[in-house]
Amino acid sequence: MSIKIFVYGTLLKGMERASILAESSYLGPAMTQAGLYDLGAYPGIKQGERTTVGELYGITEGTLATLDRIEGYYSLDPSSSLFIRKDTLVRRLADGQKIDARTYFYNYEASEQIMISHGDYRRHLLEEENNDQWILSYGSNISLNRLRKRVGKIDSCKRGFLDGFSLTFNKQASGRQAVYANIAYTGLENQCPAVACKLSRHQIEELDECEGVPNHYLRVSIQFHADSGEVMMAQVYIAHPDKLTCGGFPEPQYLEYIRNGYREHGFDESYLDSVVSKE
Repeated sequence: MSIKIFVYGTLLKGMERASILAESSYLGPAMTQAGLYDLGAYPGIKQGERTTVGELYGITEGTLATLDRIEGYYSLDPSSSLFIRKDTLVRRLADGQKIDARTYFYNYEASEQIMISHGDYRRHLLEEENNDQWILSYGSNISLNRLRKRVGKIDSCKRGFLDGFSLTFNKQASGRQAVYANIAYTGLENQCPAVACKLSRHQIEELDECEGVPNHYLRVSIQFHADSGEVMMAQVYIAHPDKLTCGGFPEPQYLEYIRNGYREHGFDESYLDSVVSKE
């Protein structure tokens, strides 16, 4: 039986220690209740009321022992450990399921000045490097006409897919029975069509307002596979677990935005039709 581990820093996909978990079972993006801090070469979490976004894995006892060494955790002497391994409750972003997992909490004091307010370490690093960011669309914003009406001029876009993710319609619409698009990690045999567009900080702030960040959608970092073969880190909107529902159907106009986007970028409309037919 595998051990569930929640990671939020250098062990994440695309980060410098990701190879340590390469043979482990990836269970998708997840979140836990804790404050995230930038400690310099790595982050750390402390128990608190904020949310930290990361990834959930199923690992072996041997991998757990390796992680203990990396994190400076000494089970026989926790007080002298850099990080302390503890149980925590996490929620998978795919379905909101609550899962008991283990993770590593920073064992020393951390200043509020180094807290990462949005709780996503990879996003934090991306935004430290550049004000402009690659933002992914898979729902109505996949139509560039729709996206331009929301944020204005768009200079650069890349077509591609999200590996291991599927399109779904399970984001509850406010005050209506309709549902909006979302993505869920469903396994490596799946790929969700997506488009990455480079947006300015101001444009992203405008889009955040449209998407209801952070209460309706979370803006989180994720790996994007461009058709050119490039694998890059970008940001995407994933529905907050509190806003998931089932049994709804997207409104015709909303669905038409997505269909137009598929046509603009040459995506296979039969994939969209197959998703809608399952709802």
